[in-house]
Formats: sequence, C-alpha cells, structure tokens
Amino acid sequence: MKKVYLFLLLLTPVLLGFTSCSDDDTPGYSTKTISITEPENGYILKEGQTLNINPGIEMRSGDIVTWSIDDKVVSDRLVLEYTPMQAGTHKATLMVVNVLEYTKTTGEVEITVLPEDVNYVRLDLTNFDLSDGVATAGGKYWSGTYDDSNVHVESQIFGFSHTSMNFGGGYAFWDGFTVSNSNDNSQQADFITNQFACMAKGGVKGESTPYLVSFLMAGMRPDRGEFSETRYTSWVKIADEENTYKAVGMYVCNSAWPYYCIVNGSGSARQFVQGDYFVLRAYGVDADNTISDPVEFYLADYRSDDPSEWTVNDSWEWMDLSPLGKVKYIFFKLESTDSDPIWGMNTSAYFCMDQLTVDKVD
Repeated sequence: MKKVYLFLLLLTPVLLGFTSCSDDDTPGYSTKTISITEPENGYILKEGQTLNINPGIEMRSGDIVTWSIDDKVVSDRLVLEYTPMQAGTHKATLMVVNVLEYTKTTGEVEITVLPEDVNYVRLDLTNFDLSDGVATAGGKYWSGTYDDSNVHVESQIFGFSHTSMNFGGGYAFWDGFTVSNSNDNSQQADFITNQFACMAKGGVKGESTPYLVSFLMAGMRPDRGEFSETRYTSWVKIADEENTYKAVGMYVCNSAWPYYCIVNGSGSARQFVQGDYFVLRAYGVDADNTISDPVEFYLADYRSDDPSEWTVNDSWEWMDLSPLGKVKYIFFKLESTDSDPIWGMNTSAYFCMDQLTVDKVD
C-alpha cells in the first residue's frame, strides 16, 4: 500500500502542473525539447489514411506519454497512430513526463492532410460534343456510333472501346461504348431506339446531360482469356502513360432496353421471375496484364423468395471499384439468367455509366 501512496505523491505535481499540453514551465521539472524526425517532404497524407509517427526515443520507468493534435489529446502511446478525417494543416504535439526523474520532454511536428479526392480523375462528359449527333427519342447519340472508322470515345485520360461495321442497305452494328443524352426512358415500339436511353433520363448531373452507353455484342468476341483490346468488347483504357492509377468507382444505371426486357419481357427476352438476376461485373487489368477478381453490381436481382425484396435498377447508383487496385484497363461483362445455351443472353446486353473515377498514385 505504501508504494501506491508514493506513486500518488509523485503523480500529484504532474496532475497539478500539466493542466494542458501548452504549459511550458512546471516548477521542479527540467524541460527538454526534441526534434521529431520527418520524412523528406514532411508528414503529408490524405483524409482517412493512417498516420504513424515514431519520435525515436525510448520509454523509461515513470514516463507518462501524451500526443495531441491541435491541442486535443488523441493518444497515450509513444508511437502515434492516428487517422485524420479533416483536411488542412495540423500540429501534432508530443509530451513525455517522467514522474520519477521530474523531467518533461516535448516535441512538435506539422501534419498536412489533403482531401481524399485530391488526386482523383473523374470522368466528366459535360462538354462532350453532341451537336452533330444522331437524333433519337429524347436527344442525340454520338455521330461516330456507326462510323466505320472505329474511333474510340475519349475524354480526359480515358479511352473507351468502340467498334462498328456498316454493311450498307441500312444494316450496321456497333459495340463497346457510345455517348447519349436521351431523356426519354419510355418503352419504345421500336426496341432498338431504347438502346440509347438511360432509365435515369440523363447523366449523374441531371436530365438530358451526357452519359455513356455500353453494348456487349454477344458472339463477336470471346470476352475471355488473356486481356487484349481485340478480345474484349467493353473496356476503358487509362491513356496516361506517365502515371499509375487505382480504381475508385463509377455510377451505373440500367439502359432502357434491358430494363423493359426485365420488367415486361420483349422480343426473345422473357419477363424476370423469382430466381433471376442481371449482373454487371468489372475486372481490372494492371500494367503486367494481370486480370483481377471481379466486382459485381446487380442491375436486377430477383433471387429472393420474397417478391418485396426484388430490385431492378432505374437510377444512378455508385459501384465501388476500389478492390480492383491499380489498373491500366477496366473491362466489363454482363450476365443474365435469361440466356440461351448457344446464343447467349436474351436480356439485352446494355448498361449505362457515368463519372468513372480513378486515383492517381503518389
């Protein structure tokens, strides 16, 4: 019991003398200021990243440690581990009080916290030129959609796959990606007109704003095996050769054609019933051409036994792509339970995309 009393007696001046981390002079305590070693460019990190600071000193018997960020105590461990959630410049202060040797050691370091999206590149189709686009219900689609030149859709650092063939006599096809601003999501008597419509009636920024439509032409490419631009239908390339990027995510929405296949049935496609689904899968391809495991987004999900839990997408929703890691390409596949074993999906193989986002690696 005497040892407990002795410790409390020794601790009393600490409790009385150090009422805040900003006190510089405490009677009876010798004070020493240390310089905390910093990285070459200082402590710089993004919101949500974890910071570790090792002051490079050893703990001694009797030491009481306090780390503060902007005068708010955040840790009592010698090595600071802290996750800042607010961008800006912050002051980290270390104070080590030894109640046996009557010493106080302090050190300060500046931390710069950047916004989480500081290095994000986000697809922005706002200025995509549709002035010479082809008229469709509720808007226009890209004039190059059926152009034999096979020019890709390009915006910022992104290049989107596109292939087209014109057979003459009014017969042509395209696959990959095109751009549309159609605001008419109604079911058309001519199903083909629905291919350029998004159920959200426009991009993420609002009705009639541009968005991407992707069509995966069944049977034209193997869409399997080692990745190459000619083997896969629906892909996006990061065209910046100087930097490395990590996938972040994108907004997805049902195209009008598969939507009405699902809810009403149309042509060879039947209406969905219990057990059905329509799923979009995204795969990352890194600089070594290694294909990642996919991430999935269910554009329609009727798998539940409870009909009240069935869902079919009709608005923009975020699809998290961060598990794909570092990417040079991202490619996409669709799967529907309404499929023919020989001819493939009966559900029309379209989806809409906007605001694809990647993060430039520092």
